Amino acid sequence: NCKKSRPEKDGNDENKPPVQSPQKCSPKRVPEFRTRVVLRELQNQTEPKPIIDDVIIQPPPPPVVVPISDEVKAVRTHQPKKLDKTNVFNSVKNALHNSVPKRLIGRTSEIQEINDFINHHAKEQTAGSLYISGAPGTGKTACLSQVLSSSKISANFEKCISINCMSVRTASQIYQQIASEMGATSRQCKSARQALKFIENNLTTRDTMILLLLDEMDQLDSRNQEVLYTMFGWSALTDSKVILIGIANSLD
Repeated sequence: NCKKSRPEKDGNDENKPPVQSPQKCSPKRVPEFRTRVVLRELQNQTEPKPIIDDVIIQPPPPPVVVPISDEVKAVRTHQPKKLDKTNVFNSVKNALHNSVPKRLIGRTSEIQEINDFINHHAKEQTAGSLYISGAPGTGKTACLSQVLSSSKISANFEKCISINCMSVRTASQIYQQIASEMGATSRQCKSARQALKFIENNLTTRDTMILLLLDEMDQLDSRNQEVLYTMFGWSALTDSKVILIGIANSLD
């Protein structure tokens, strides 16, 4: 409690302003707990748990495990390769031509004519060209295959090259494929002109005959038929040793 302070009177009290009596001080409110006690109580207090409804939470069902065989895994992890059109075409061709009959009915004269032509040029060691034409499915390739299956015919040639012209993208690319079959390196048949030069040099300098079969020859249709004229002209080269046989459905 604040008590009234009465200042002592001295001689100069008259000149001093009157001193006002201080107001009564209200008593200070003392907190119920001291600071340390309050902090301790707050630390010991636990957080109230949230009030939730009584809901039964079922655990999620286990994942369904589907066994995958090793073959399926290999297919999934296998990186796709580039599609080789030539291999696909050859596979389809083999699948469609896997049952050639031993004897062709109604093609006796055609088979005899092909046989005589090959035997004559192989015996005389002279070049020649033959063109077989006909509608699809009439037995053009089957007749030629039956003739070449004879061991007497195959013995006359050191090398026999058979190419389906549907496997080439452009008409001039046939030169590169033929040169490669003749043994040319990639450098010698880098372009169509280089491959053509190699073929003509090989045909005129070799000692043995070579048989060249071109199926689906109508696919070599080019500007002014330059490729077809060039290929049929190989048999007219001096000292040429090639027998060229072309097969096509229709070719003027």
